[in-house]
Amino acid sequence: MIEGGKVHSVEIVAKGISKSHAITWLVDHVSVDYHQVYTVGDSQNDLEMLTDFNGRKMPNADAVIKRAIGQTTPTVSKLIESILKKS
Repeated sequence: MIEGGKVHSVEIVAKGISKSHAITWLVDHVSVDYHQVYTVGDSQNDLEMLTDFNGRKMPNADAVIKRAIGQTTPTVSKLIESILKKS
């Protein structure tokens, strides 16, 4: 897959490989509950992991991400703080 997210970059990724694929492998490998995994992203190459796990978009996310993902986190540290407060 070739994805041009930014003006001066192109991402080239092997077919079937994605951030979500890597997270899924890791979660299965360490036996973590999928519902305990949170992801944060801002561009189209993050969409799959954001929809597969507890995804949060950044305020500066691409329009595609803003439309697809409901919850926003101002920073990764704020998301971590809110998760720790729940437990």
